[in-house]
Amino acid sequence: MVKYVGNADVPGFSVKYFVFGNRRSGYGIRIIEKDGGCEHCFVSARLSEALDLAYKLRKCSVFPENLGEIMEDLQFVKTDTSVC
Repeated sequence: MVKYVGNADVPGFSVKYFVFGNRRSGYGIRIIEKDGGCEHCFVSARLSEALDLAYKLRKCSVFPENLGEIMEDLQFVKTDTSVC
């Protein structure tokens, strides 16, 4: 499952936010920039937690480059970025 959460348009940048995963392996967040920059991380086994966090990240216009630091502060695990 991949769910589009929304985008943040900052002058000169466009960032899209997604929640992905399934019940078996859990859910994560993916952030993609218009120029192709991408990061993702595992969030929770619960879809509601992943969606809540994704909406917060979108509201604060978090960029892919900052996702790792934010997830570390929130004690989530950043996964390999080669899958974007």
